[in-house]
Amino acid sequence: MPREQSEDHPLERVSENLKTITRLEHAAGAYRGPAERIADWVARGIATTWFLGGSAAFVVAWIVWNAGIVSNLAPFDPYPFSLLSGLVSLLSVVFAALVLIKQNRSGYLSDRRAHLDLQVNLLAEAEITRTLRLVHRLAEHFGVQHEDLGKTCDLATEVEVEELVAEVDRKLSRGNDA
Repeated sequence: MPREQSEDHPLERVSENLKTITRLEHAAGAYRGPAERIADWVARGIATTWFLGGSAAFVVAWIVWNAGIVSNLAPFDPYPFSLLSGLVSLLSVVFAALVLIKQNRSGYLSDRRAHLDLQVNLLAEAEITRTLRLVHRLAEHFGVQHEDLGKTCDLATEVEVEELVAEVDRKLSRGNDA
């Protein structure tokens, strides 16, 4: 028989977190401007095999029509198909701009998530540091001796974000030089 889940049960918290994240993602999507909405719609449409197949069929049909292969169709864009080239170039520019708009929005949302993740991690690190200090004080108060207490004391020191960033930059620059 499954046991009742309390409000503090981890699965309940995960469920609530997922609901909150979903709500925030929908809210972020609601603040898109008209250009971003169009860019999202177009990018979803052109990123399909149907679009690729349809585009190929369109170009083949254009060439067949204008190459004079079908005798009862009068060519309107004879070889070298300048009109087709111009149309494809124009569409390429428009599609590229719309995809870049979508990517900029996705980049913003990704940066937003990364900043949120960093803030949550920094808050968790501060809470863990306080908890470790409390555990260390309790161990000292009750006279508990354990080989890991020294490690706990080391972990209970606050970590400066600037020092972490400098260390990450040092490690990454060494990796690029190698």
